Amino acid sequence: MAILHSRRTKIPVYGQNLTIAFTDNIHDCIESHGILGDYSQCAGVIVKQGVNFYLYFRKDADEATFVHLVNRLFSMIDYKSDPDNDEPQAYLTDTIFSLIKKEYGKLLQKNYKKDKIVGKTQNKITGNV
Repeated sequence: MAILHSRRTKIPVYGQNLTIAFTDNIHDCIESHGILGDYSQCAGVIVKQGVNFYLYFRKDADEATFVHLVNRLFSMIDYKSDPDNDEPQAYLTDTIFSLIKKEYGKLLQKNYKKDKIVGKTQNKITGNV
């Protein structure tokens, strides 16, 4: 299983643990939880084990995938939306979505630094500047 970047945190108020991970192989991540099936084409998947939630995203996942899995997380924690009072949903969605975007930014930064280092190494090998 190739996890490119991950972060574990608590879900505010709900007492659940949340691990956000970016990978280049969703299928292996899911299989590591004992779940069988072909998830190789999925941009993101959520797994629940006890009080632990795992959000796995392909490294090329988009914001629509992030929102989709946050919504799925709500249904898995049995959150019932209330159109007259959507404050809990709004703030929790913002918290989780912001965390996903922050960690995705770190992944992109890691890849940028790695590409820069590889590029410099390539230039030294080939003599190009």
